[in-house]
Amino acid sequence: MLNIKDKRRTLWRQKTEMKEINYNKPSEPIVNFLNDSEAIYYTAPMEQRISLQGFEDLCNKLPLTQKEWAGILLLSEKTLQRYAKEGKGFEGIYADRLRQIKRIIDLGITVFGNGEELYRWLKRKKNVLGRELSFDALQTSEGIRATEFEIGRIAYGVYI
Repeated sequence: MLNIKDKRRTLWRQKTEMKEINYNKPSEPIVNFLNDSEAIYYTAPMEQRISLQGFEDLCNKLPLTQKEWAGILLLSEKTLQRYAKEGKGFEGIYADRLRQIKRIIDLGITVFGNGEELYRWLKRKKNVLGRELSFDALQTSEGIRATEFEIGRIAYGVYI
């Protein structure tokens, strides 16, 4: 079995020596490397869309204002209102962001007991590993991940 360096060398050699590749004979498959530490692979197929009802169920778990939801989803309040008026669900990056927030809410309610306590904890500024973690962190993927990790640490008693 080839290690990663050998696979990269093989891929590089195949790219630079394209004339020498015999396309009629089977060869080992070319391995594509994804150098993205943010990549998350799911084993089960996910819904491509989150319905308005699914979003409302999420809103009922945590007492966030419409302005706070708009900030988390990186939408304007008017756009969020239009989605509600049209009964339109969320797709793409908005659905992905809602899935991430749902994981935080579900884990947070398990740890803190209810949505009110989780909300109070989210609104408080926290110093985590030398960085400040506040509610505004939920506006970035890195902040969402850091918040989820911190709740997980609390759940396992390794709160920092």
